[in-house]
Amino acid sequence: MRDNIATFGGDPGNVTIMGQSGGGAKVTTLTAMPSAKGLFHRAVVLSGASTRSGEKEYSERLGSYVLKEAGLTSAGIGKLQEMPWKDYYAIATKAQQKLAKETAASGAGLRRGFNPVVDGVVLPQHPYYPEAAPTAAEVPMIICSTFNEQSPSSFDSALESITLDLVAERVKERAGFGPGFGDKAKEVVEAYAKAFPGKKPVEIWSLVSSNRQGVVTLADAKVKQPAPVFVSWFGWQPPLFDNRLRAFHCLDICFWYYTPT
Repeated sequence: MRDNIATFGGDPGNVTIMGQSGGGAKVTTLTAMPSAKGLFHRAVVLSGASTRSGEKEYSERLGSYVLKEAGLTSAGIGKLQEMPWKDYYAIATKAQQKLAKETAASGAGLRRGFNPVVDGVVLPQHPYYPEAAPTAAEVPMIICSTFNEQSPSSFDSALESITLDLVAERVKERAGFGPGFGDKAKEVVEAYAKAFPGKKPVEIWSLVSSNRQGVVTLADAKVKQPAPVFVSWFGWQPPLFDNRLRAFHCLDICFWYYTPT
């Protein structure tokens, strides 16, 4: 990008990288990679505030599961590249699911599955845990999250009249993209209801399921470095489906590119 941006009218000395959702996690990872230092100068993280990457031990274990699922030994690892991509995808997915079941109760906060791994070389440490990577010190960052991320009633209008007690039941097992709150569900829901007294139960459900703790955690780590960090909450709600979509995941992308219509 830096080497070719001038061709498109850009400044190779002032490159900004931006990523949304999984792309946001990739941006934080790039800021922690010594080999990427100097290739960009600013960073924007949208709804993908990630402070940690994968662990080498888990990644190696996942690799062994893939080989086992494919009926191969480590000596035959090259045969994976010879497979049709659909066959490999099916094998890798099954391997990931099996390992996920075995490790579901451990590794809170870690990125699981296939992702960048802290290997001590290409990625020396978790990008922003327990502290920000030194390679990110001079990179200013904007961290943004949509206010709702998920709206449970987007395509089910009946949920607009759900009660707060039922919301607590729903978020016991799962909340948004992550696991639920278990026995703490009612306490969490009541805390949100107290903080947002004007919100309907379905809106409280949306806020609980769209917890933006990662944004705050990333900002807290980044703010200790010399380069500035800015946090933005995107709250515009589209007037679609009787306003049930709310400020959902990905909604902000078109505004960043100035193409909302």
